[in-house]
Amino acid sequence: MLGPLAAFAQPLQAQAEADGTQAQSGFGAIVVTARRREETLQETPISITTFDADALVDRGISNLSGIGDFTPNLVFDQGTGNTGGSTSSQIYIRGIGQADFLFTTEPGVGIYVDGVYLPRSIGSIMDLVDLERVEVLRGPQGTLFGKNSVGGAVNIVTRRPQPEFGGRVSATYGSFDRVDIGGSVNLPLVTDTLLASVAFSSRDRDGYVRRVNDGTRLGGINSTGLRGQLLWKPSPNFDILVAADYTRKREDSIANTLIDVDQSGSLIGLYNGLVAPALGTIYDDRFISSDPFVSFGTGFNQSDLDLWGISSTATLELGAVTIKSITAYREQDAVFGADSDHSPIRYFEQSVLDEQEQFSQELQISGTAIDDRLDWIVGAMYFHESGFDQYRVVFAPGLFDALEALPPGIIPGLGGAGNPIHPALDFDGLLTSRINNDSYSAYGHFSFDITDRLSVSGGLRYTSDEKDFDSRFDRLSAGVTTHDVETGDSWNAWTPRIGVEYDWSDDLMTYASVARGFKSGGFNGRPTTEFVARTPFAPEFVWTYELGFNSMFADRRVILNGAAFYSDYSNLQLLSITSDPQGGIVALVENAGKARIMGFELELTAMPVPGLRFDAGLGYLDAEYRQLDASVNTITLSDDLVKTPEWSLSLGAEYTADLSDDWQLTIRGDYAYRSTVQHVADNNPLLEQSGYGVFNARLAFGPSDESWELAVFGTNIGDELYITNGLSQADTLGTTDVSYGRPREWGVSVSARF
Repeated sequence: MLGPLAAFAQPLQAQAEADGTQAQSGFGAIVVTARRREETLQETPISITTFDADALVDRGISNLSGIGDFTPNLVFDQGTGNTGGSTSSQIYIRGIGQADFLFTTEPGVGIYVDGVYLPRSIGSIMDLVDLERVEVLRGPQGTLFGKNSVGGAVNIVTRRPQPEFGGRVSATYGSFDRVDIGGSVNLPLVTDTLLASVAFSSRDRDGYVRRVNDGTRLGGINSTGLRGQLLWKPSPNFDILVAADYTRKREDSIANTLIDVDQSGSLIGLYNGLVAPALGTIYDDRFISSDPFVSFGTGFNQSDLDLWGISSTATLELGAVTIKSITAYREQDAVFGADSDHSPIRYFEQSVLDEQEQFSQELQISGTAIDDRLDWIVGAMYFHESGFDQYRVVFAPGLFDALEALPPGIIPGLGGAGNPIHPALDFDGLLTSRINNDSYSAYGHFSFDITDRLSVSGGLRYTSDEKDFDSRFDRLSAGVTTHDVETGDSWNAWTPRIGVEYDWSDDLMTYASVARGFKSGGFNGRPTTEFVARTPFAPEFVWTYELGFNSMFADRRVILNGAAFYSDYSNLQLLSITSDPQGGIVALVENAGKARIMGFELELTAMPVPGLRFDAGLGYLDAEYRQLDASVNTITLSDDLVKTPEWSLSLGAEYTADLSDDWQLTIRGDYAYRSTVQHVADNNPLLEQSGYGVFNARLAFGPSDESWELAVFGTNIGDELYITNGLSQADTLGTTDVSYGRPREWGVSVSARF
């Protein structure tokens, strides 16, 4: 029950005291693997926030997206636009990320589970099963984590099998008929040689947006996860860890609500004039509910996911040299959709079928030399991915048939059977895409102690990406195939990092670093013409300059870490309005911008007296576009970058009182604040979220040996109403809808260790 920075201090404190390395009342070592080796947080020259499993429970975090509230300069929002997918995410670190879920665009923040890269937004909202810790690494991580970690990385480390039999179980009941059950068990099969562990998780909760016309809900959770590990240690210097996991989700669409209908949209006028009369009602603002948690929708309401993977990590220690091999295969199938018009009328619906599989092989060789003054690692990685995606869109259905039946001349340029303009106004479409991607990389990184106080570090990674892309778009009502394209391209990049670190004392370290990151190029995922389908965009790049410090003081009762940075962000992949070779106007993703982002993070954890702990995190961002190509007319230089709030703040306090020698009571409160944030690139005021704060609290009772615990908790106790996502198509379909965060909820949980 500690703050993020101190999340690992308690388990290691006894060992540290036995070694005589700290005062009895102070924090112990916090171990991280941000540089692909175990080292303490205080000696790692990177801006990091860490959480262990208990720290997440204490804050009411049940899936990965919740860490965004408690990590400076991190935005981790669920869903993308109004597509309905509850397992997709939008992750931004220091203003750099990716908003779209399509597999033709790469994330700006890399997610890694036990060293295995997860390349897709879909499936990234994962339940935290058998977790040891989560590390959020800010800034480019190009030398070690490599692929598409231009903004930073989220490094998830699961709990390895232990040599003693034991485990933990938990159960939670709460608002919206919430029932969560989870647990894990260690199974030592052969003493010190063959160890196993099994973990499971089941989460079920009703949705918090009611669809009053069909009696269903949006935003519901129905997820089951299973993870098993087998650790074989045939000798003291060699082990193999095999891990397998499976996740099954059968959930509602993400909780969207209609907030505006603009009658001046180009398609809504045609639809209401030509199609709606036959239906007996037009589409207008009558379908906007006065209750933000009520929808009049009746169409698609589905977010299903099947996700599984297997990995093998082999480690061989040869004196001062360690060889590690990480082999992994993963596969996912997702189906999701939404009624984006939020009405009984079938006016705007969309659904997605997405299948993806991947194979990766990484080899690392690391070691020490020169009397342990040099730490080094070299490695190589191969990554292959294939995917299939069908995106079904239904915009203004019936419009094509109505135009075909319309006598010519009533609407200038329209009407008359066979009019060649009519197919372009048929938005009853099916977009089919396939990808086949290969990535090759090699890297090296070192850290050298020049003196006992001064050290230097550096690294370099080379990455080569090859991508094949097939795209077909069928306009179903018109019976026209707009394009059927097979294309491909390749990109490569060098991403260096250099740094210098100085230990002023055992409890104060400062560092400076320069790092380059890149996000791979790709193809337009929603092409409406052959020209758009064939036109790729190149990688994004960022140079980040960082100064930081890690410190402990007040008899090691206080941890204070901070970093300031400046990022030069170039080749931004932005939506442009341009012309194709025939002179037609098309929407195209191009490398059409530059930006400058600077700011800082501060994180504090303090234990002023036994039983009392405080933690705080503060992030500041000053971001602006510096250059936009003339073809970019959706944003201006004065617009704010998307998902980049100026301020992010978290405050937490926890007190554990000994009721007797055998019993204790713990109370904890957490407050998370985020200043104004733009959820779309054009800064649509309807989708702007002004500054807001959310307060959570938890009260826990149990024996002093922590063998079991009974807790009651509340989240969003102030019942704050805030937007987490949204999409506006006001200029065409006339619709704007948003996703709100979950309302006030309460729960009771019981857990036990054995």
